Amino acid sequence: MESCWKSMSETSLPSWVSGAPRNWGTAVHGKLSADQWNVIATIHLPFTLISTWGVSSASEREKAMLDNYMDMVRAIEIASLKITSPELAAGYTESILRYLRDFKTLFRDAMVKPVHHLALHYGDVLLDYGPTPGHQAQPYERYIHSFHQVPTNLKFGELESTLMRASGRSANLHALISDTPRLSSGILDGFFDVVQEVLSRDTRGTRLAYMTNVTTLFSVEKAVYSTQDASHGELTPDLHARLLAFLNARHGDAHTMAPYPDIIPLSRSARMVRRAAIRGIRYSIRSSAPNDSHIMFRPPGPSESTAALPGEIHQMFVHSHDIPTPIDDQHDEGERQSVTSLLLVVRPFKALAGQDIHLDAHFRRYGLPGGHCCYRDRGDEVLIDASMVICHAKTTLTLIEGRVLLHVKALDRLMTLATPIESESREDEEPGTHSSS
Repeated sequence: MESCWKSMSETSLPSWVSGAPRNWGTAVHGKLSADQWNVIATIHLPFTLISTWGVSSASEREKAMLDNYMDMVRAIEIASLKITSPELAAGYTESILRYLRDFKTLFRDAMVKPVHHLALHYGDVLLDYGPTPGHQAQPYERYIHSFHQVPTNLKFGELESTLMRASGRSANLHALISDTPRLSSGILDGFFDVVQEVLSRDTRGTRLAYMTNVTTLFSVEKAVYSTQDASHGELTPDLHARLLAFLNARHGDAHTMAPYPDIIPLSRSARMVRRAAIRGIRYSIRSSAPNDSHIMFRPPGPSESTAALPGEIHQMFVHSHDIPTPIDDQHDEGERQSVTSLLLVVRPFKALAGQDIHLDAHFRRYGLPGGHCCYRDRGDEVLIDASMVICHAKTTLTLIEGRVLLHVKALDRLMTLATPIESESREDEEPGTHSSS
């Protein structure tokens, strides 16, 4: 556990992930919440166990126990996704079956408990009821925990009415702030700051909707940003030139920097944004919130098969521009339509190369649950739009064969990076064997 505690101090997690205490597992800390156990089991322990048991010096039993544990992690991650499908359900069932089969072989004295039997049927639950977040009990457990902290003095019935009144007042206040522009003209700026500070203390669970500001919100394609997180500015000549190249690569040299007949001029005016929610998840620039700036993204390329890269968001801005309208029965050649896009300037972490390319083979062996390593150095800036952002990434500094590297694991809740079944080469392995792939 000491190795795990040490790696946790070197790990960067996005704000929506419930941080686990550094002294977990000790009598001093006490019980952990379900969220904390989930983070430890699927993020921290896989890194520590692969670093310890996935290397050539580990015993065959240690390697077999690692394989067994990673089957459980894979099953948990599939069951926790925000989407599901017959393929994902089959991937879950395969992983949990292999986990329990090897569990019985490796730990002959351990008892198979009812929860293990229930886990075997969860693939059917995914097919019948859909993704776990839609029917899990965590929101109700949080309410129950809150109720346990409230002294009722045996006056039953009053707590429920108080909760309903407080909920109604909160909703009315939110609606009043959002629907009355005059209030946001400077009269109650200090009040807005206090409300925002209270609502942003914890971005988990039911407070997720408040991750962006409670004042005016703007929607841009698949992103949402707040007026208080944006400021007017002008693009630098270099960034303006890269935006021009980015748009022309998409729309066939349709834009120019200066007014020119039949070519669309590209404005340098933009809104610089500190943070924005993309598909419901908050992302930030590095200077504002470093933990929320680490992402997996697809760089601009000739096809959607371009490999995903880990990187760091350095700038975000909202830009309005005209694009050519596709020619069809409704539109003639030369017509334009105005669009507003959220664009991000990302610096990718450099991939391992040369003699270092083998250093993370023990992590890559387990696919997405195992993650991979890269250098700490950043490459050249890349301009992308919101659709190219895949998910957040957790990062951990690690030392492998004398080299300081950055371990990256994608926190992909939509399974957009790969298929769920990634260890087919281990399907027929006996416990105690360890392939070198």
